Amino acid sequence: MTIPPNDLSQQEIAASQESAEDIRKLLFRYLTHWKWFVISFVILAASGFGYVSTLTPQYRIAASILVKDHQKGDNFSILEELELFYNVKTVENEIEILRSYTLLEEVVDELNLQVRYETDNGWRTTEAYGNLPVKIEIITSNDELFSRPFTLRFDEEYISFDEKTYPRDALVTESFGTLRITTAANDSLPIRQDIHHPYTVTFMPKESLIESLHSSLQVTLVKNTTIINLSILSPVPQRGKDILNQLIVAYNKAAIADKNNMAGLTLKFIDERLMYVGEDLRQAEQNVEEYKTQQGITNISAESSLFLQNIQSNDAELSRVRIQLDVLQQIEQYVLSSESSMAPATLGLSDPTLISLITSLIEAEAERTRLLSTTQPANLRVRAIDDQITTLKGKLIDNILVLRRSLETTQQNLRAESRRMETLKNSIPQKERELVDITRQQEIINQLYIYLLSKREEMAITYAATVADSRIVDAARSTSSPVKPNKKMILMMFGLVGLLLPVGALWLIDCFNTTLSSKEELENRLKAPVVGEISWIEQSNKIAFFDQIKSRQAEQFRTLRTNIEYMRAGGGVKVILVTSGISHEGKSFLSANIGAAYAAIGRKTIMLGFDLRKPGLDSILAIDNKVGLSNYLAGQSTLDQIVYRMEQSDNLQIITCGHLAPNPQELLSGDKLTQLFDHLKETYDCIIIDTSPVGLISDALILDRFADVTLYVVRQNYTPKDQIKYINELYATKRLNNLGVVVNGIKDKQWNGYSYGYGSYKYYAKYYDSSD
Repeated sequence: MTIPPNDLSQQEIAASQESAEDIRKLLFRYLTHWKWFVISFVILAASGFGYVSTLTPQYRIAASILVKDHQKGDNFSILEELELFYNVKTVENEIEILRSYTLLEEVVDELNLQVRYETDNGWRTTEAYGNLPVKIEIITSNDELFSRPFTLRFDEEYISFDEKTYPRDALVTESFGTLRITTAANDSLPIRQDIHHPYTVTFMPKESLIESLHSSLQVTLVKNTTIINLSILSPVPQRGKDILNQLIVAYNKAAIADKNNMAGLTLKFIDERLMYVGEDLRQAEQNVEEYKTQQGITNISAESSLFLQNIQSNDAELSRVRIQLDVLQQIEQYVLSSESSMAPATLGLSDPTLISLITSLIEAEAERTRLLSTTQPANLRVRAIDDQITTLKGKLIDNILVLRRSLETTQQNLRAESRRMETLKNSIPQKERELVDITRQQEIINQLYIYLLSKREEMAITYAATVADSRIVDAARSTSSPVKPNKKMILMMFGLVGLLLPVGALWLIDCFNTTLSSKEELENRLKAPVVGEISWIEQSNKIAFFDQIKSRQAEQFRTLRTNIEYMRAGGGVKVILVTSGISHEGKSFLSANIGAAYAAIGRKTIMLGFDLRKPGLDSILAIDNKVGLSNYLAGQSTLDQIVYRMEQSDNLQIITCGHLAPNPQELLSGDKLTQLFDHLKETYDCIIIDTSPVGLISDALILDRFADVTLYVVRQNYTPKDQIKYINELYATKRLNNLGVVVNGIKDKQWNGYSYGYGSYKYYAKYYDSSD
């Protein structure tokens, strides 16, 4: 069936109102405990301030460098053309080099970062860096040196280290290792350092320090540029600046050293070749001179001269190819060698792939050598370098084979051309032919010698003018304020937790609370009507109508009295039975106050203490329980003997339970009980029966046949929730006449967001204030 639009709109409005009501109830539920929210917030906020004050502030230090793009023209293009081993740099490779452990280790050693100095300023320690009057260097060490801090104090002429005295410039050798302690110049060393404020010296293992720097160092590439940004966090800004600046210095120094190493090897190779070629050239020139002298030849014909030039040019090319093949042979031997040896020169080879692979192999072997100085070959990092070296060597062998095939093809072509010229040479006269042969050898050697001299000069210029392929764009600089910790965020989190903790605590209390605590729980579970809600009274023996007639509790009993009358509308109420599920829920307190409420309107009322096992009505009304119902039902006393009159009201009387009987149910089963109620109904306008808990004893079920209305008392934060199921069962089966529930002992100022009677308690207090 389709719901009409108007009805649908009304349903949506009703659902919205119900949701708003639920939210309001939830808010009132938590706002009643506002003090806990304030206390929790204040404690957590104070804890947040304390926590933040213990954190060490971290500053961000940043620097940037430009890696030169050699594909674009610049002032160094001429020099770059002279570099036979030149290889275009890849920016991504430079990023990894900047983050390499080798450079970081050099930074640690150069700045002596393994040694930390701290001073105690009372509530926290502060790291001291730069302009220190002392310097400690680690010569040798063991694990003990890194396991604990050491104290450093100054005296007039001595230094106290680890509670031992040493001269100012001393070599300290103890169980933890050997240290060199040197002081600054005498005029910069404090004459008398305060002995109570020493330095605390902490030594850090190099490997862990390098690992920490590696993880904290950020190296990024600026988009669409070759600019690299470097950044690091440091509690001491100056130390962070020194680390980045020194890293850039180490990076440039390593690049220059790599270039100089390659240039030096090439110069050495050329010098060796020049020595042999120079000797051959002198011998060839001598042979030409001797032949011309013997044969009396001063010149050769133009045809022979042109032919000689062609032969010389072909032979020169053949010599260059031969040199390149020799260089390839040396490189191949270097690659195939199982032991590390000096890297070969790359004279005459300009293949960028080959040069790049050789450079990578040299760097990898250098890194392996460095690692083996401190670790074993089975180390994971060493094994990773071994795998990298194996891969590079495989690629080099493949590249060498390709280059060798190309050079061998060129060599074959040049040799074929040489054979062809040898055939043509026979057409030249014999003397000229012989002179061509001798002159040819001399020219070949001469061109090779000139070629080597030219390359040597080029390499010497390159070696002298070697510069780094990067320049500093911005030197290391620090932020003016710390970037960590974020104090505002931390304080906000602590404050939020301070507000959420009470919410969580209240939620957990609700989850584990097995007693009836809110009106909403009662309404959701209970099927019987609630006829009254009575707030908590500090002294349970107080009668509201006698002691606090203008109190809110008195008004609540008036409301309960009215609701009881409506429960038997038209028939009138004569007998009211008050019971509960368990003890201490306040049924005797309610019985006394209900009786006082009826007496206050002029009805002749009597209260019966039928809790024959654990009476409570007599103690509330301060009456001596000598004789009572048990005595009357047992035939030991008459009715006149057990009735007590209340001094506070002429309309209120009481019969206590009397002596505790061993057989209460037998007493309640006799005819005397019926005779008692028949007489009381004729004599009194209202009868209040205070009986034992129905959830424990069946006395209330026996007495209920005389009741017009049954009041079942539950108590907030005391009555188990499981009792609601039993009340529903009694209500459904009608085992108790006209059952109504009274909620007693409500301590909350608002019963789940709802006020009592006219309004909240503060309005009750104003309304009934005796001063008005």
